[in-house]
Amino acid sequence: MPKHLPPAVTLFAAFTLLTVAWTWPLVTCADRAFLQLTATPSPLVLADHYLTSWILSWGAHQLRDDPFALFEANIFYPFAHSLAFSEHLLAGVLLVLPFDLLHPAAVLDHNVLLLASFLLGGTGTALLVRELGGSLAGAAVAGALFAFGPLRLAQLGHVHVLSTHWMPFTFLFLHRFLATGRWWTGVAFAAAFLLAMLSSVYYAYFFGIAVLLFLALHASWRLPAAPRARQRALALVAVSCVALVPTFLPYAVVRERYGLARDPAEALIFSAVGEHYLGEFLTPLAYLRGRYLEGRLQIPVIGIGTVLLAALGLVRGAHVDRGGRAVAGLYASLAIVMALFSLGPVMHLHPTIGPGLPGPYAFLAHVVPGFDALRVPVRAAAVVVLALATLAGLGADAFLDRLPRRVGFAIAALIILAECWRPALFAVSVPWPDGALATYRWLAAQPGSFPIIELPIGPPDQDALAMMGSTVHWKRLVNGYSGFSPAGAYTHTALVAFPDAESLRLLSDLGVRYAILHLARLPPAMRALCTTGDAHLVVRYANADTCVLEILGAPPRPARPSDRPVPLGAARLTTSSGPDPHALVDRDLATHWVVPVRRSVADYVQIDLQNPRRLTRLVVRLGPHFGEYLRSLQVEASADGQEWTTIVDRPIGEAPLLGLVRDPEDLRVEIALPPTTTAHLRLVRPAGDTDPDWLAWGIHELELFESTSP
Repeated sequence: MPKHLPPAVTLFAAFTLLTVAWTWPLVTCADRAFLQLTATPSPLVLADHYLTSWILSWGAHQLRDDPFALFEANIFYPFAHSLAFSEHLLAGVLLVLPFDLLHPAAVLDHNVLLLASFLLGGTGTALLVRELGGSLAGAAVAGALFAFGPLRLAQLGHVHVLSTHWMPFTFLFLHRFLATGRWWTGVAFAAAFLLAMLSSVYYAYFFGIAVLLFLALHASWRLPAAPRARQRALALVAVSCVALVPTFLPYAVVRERYGLARDPAEALIFSAVGEHYLGEFLTPLAYLRGRYLEGRLQIPVIGIGTVLLAALGLVRGAHVDRGGRAVAGLYASLAIVMALFSLGPVMHLHPTIGPGLPGPYAFLAHVVPGFDALRVPVRAAAVVVLALATLAGLGADAFLDRLPRRVGFAIAALIILAECWRPALFAVSVPWPDGALATYRWLAAQPGSFPIIELPIGPPDQDALAMMGSTVHWKRLVNGYSGFSPAGAYTHTALVAFPDAESLRLLSDLGVRYAILHLARLPPAMRALCTTGDAHLVVRYANADTCVLEILGAPPRPARPSDRPVPLGAARLTTSSGPDPHALVDRDLATHWVVPVRRSVADYVQIDLQNPRRLTRLVVRLGPHFGEYLRSLQVEASADGQEWTTIVDRPIGEAPLLGLVRDPEDLRVEIALPPTTTAHLRLVRPAGDTDPDWLAWGIHELELFESTSP
C-alpha cells in the first residue's frame, strides 16, 4: 500500500483483500450461494442458513414498510411476535439495508453480513491495537487472528454468531473516551456497544457483561482516566441497555405466552471445555494432525500461535511502563473471566456430562432475567478471542521491533497463515426449482395479505426454504423454522394426511387461502390434486414443479350430541403435584394452576364427582398461556377411584391454534370423551414426553360436560 495512506485506510484495504481470499469463492456467487464446509451440507446446516437469510431480508423489508411491527413476522402463522422465536439480527439488518434497497435478495443479505463480519472485525481489532500503541504490522496480525481464527471457521454456519465485528470498535472508542472524556468518543462508544448488542441476543448478554467487566478491570489495574470518565461510561452503558429494551420486550411476551424456555441440560451440552482452549497443548499431535492434515473441525477456540503471541504480549507489557503492564493485565484478565463464563454452568476440562466445578454462568442464570434461555455458553468465547488477539498483536511487536523488517514480516505472515488456515470451502446454491420461483412471483402479484401453507410441512430445511421463498411475496406462512416451534409436532401431525377432512377443517378455520404443493416431494395421490382438485380445493396456478390450490372450505364436522356443564363447585379436585387446585374451578380466568414438566414421571388432575354422570367432553381453558397446553395427554376413568382405565390417549396433544385467531386471551382445548358414565375422572400428562421446550403445563379453568339425553 502507498505510504501516504492513513493507517485506517491501509488496514481496511488489506482486510478487504484478506476477506475476499479467505471466503473465496463467495464473492463470485454472493447473490445465489452459501459458503459451506462441505459440498453436501446437512439439512439442519442448510436450514440455519435459510433462517438467518430470511431474518435479514424480513428485517430490511419491515424497516421500510412497518418498523414498529418488526417482530410480527410472516412465519409460523397464526402466532404473534414470531420473529422472537429466534434472533432479530437488527444490527445486521441495518448494515445490509442499503444493499437490500438496491437489490433485494435474502441470500445476498446473508453474504453481505458474513463478509462484513470478517472485514470490519479484522479492521476494528487492528485499529484497537494501534490505539494501544501497536505497530501497523502488529495490528494487522491481531486483526487477522480475530477475524480468521479457528473459532470463526467453526461458526461459519451461523452468521449471527459471526457478527462480532462491532466488539473491537466498542473497546477502541471506550479506551478513547476513558482517556480523554470527549463527548464524541462517548457517543461513538455507545453506538458501537449498542450495535454489538443488537447483533445477537447472545452478545447482548455476553458482551454486555464483558464491557462491565472491562470497566471494572480498567479501574482495578489503575489505568489513567479522565475525571469521572468511568462513571460517565457506566451511564452510557445504562443508556445503551435502555435503548435495547424495545427489542427485548417481544421476547418477554413470547416467553410468557408460549412458554419458550430452554432445557437447562442444553447449556451443559453446548458449553466450552478447557480442551477447546488448551487442546493444542494437551494433545498437540492430535491437534496438528486433525486440523492441518485431516481437515477435521475440532472447534478449537484459539491456535498455538495466538496463545504464544498473547503470552509474549503479556510478558512484554510487564517489562514496559505502568500503562503497558496495566493494558496487558486488563486484556489477560478479561480473557480469563470470559473463558470461565464460556465453560457453562459446570466447568470441565474434557467434553462430558457429569459433576464438575460450578461456573459463574450458573450464578448469572439465576440472577439475570432471560439469561437461562441462552443454551450455548461457548459463544462467550468470541470475547476471549478478541482479548487474546489484542494481546497477540502487542506481542507481535516484541519480535517485529527486534528483527530485520523482512524477517519479521515473514514470521508474522507464517503465523497468520498457520492460525487462519482453513480447508477448502464450497459455494452451495439454493435449490430453488424454476417453477417454485415462478409460483412465488405469482403469489406476489395476488392482492391482499392472506395466509398460505407449503406442503410437505415438517422437514426443517424445507420449512426454512419456504421462508426464503416468502421473501418474494411476503404473504403470511404457516410453515416456520426457528429456535422454537411452539406447536410443531401437532401442526405436522394434523397436516400429514392432507387433504383429509381434519386437515382441511384446520386450514379453513385458520383462514389459510392457498396451499402450495411441491410435486417432487409429495406422494402420487397428493400430486394428482394439481390436475383434479376436489370439492374443497381448486387449482389456481400450476407449473412443472409446483401448483397452488385455493382452499374453499372443508367437510362439516359431525354434529355434537347435546350436553350441558357439570357443576364442579361440590366436586373434589386433587393433583399429583403443584399448588392448590382450587384455581381450576374458581371461574376466574386470571388465576391458574401450573406445574413443571417432569419427564420421568406422570402428572394428573383428578375430579371426583358426588354421583356418576354421563360425561361427553372435557374443556381445558388456558387463558393467554398457549405454552401450557398438553403436548401429550390421557384421560382416565374409574368406577371406584382406585382402578383406572384409559379412555382417551393422544400421544400428540391438540394445540389451541384456532384460539390464536378467535380469542388469544381465552385459549382452550376440547377433549371429546367416549360414552362414559363415571364419578371419577383424571386428566393425565404421561411420563416420557420428549419436547425439550415444554417446561410447564397448566390450566386456568377446567370445564366438564355431561349428556342431556336421558
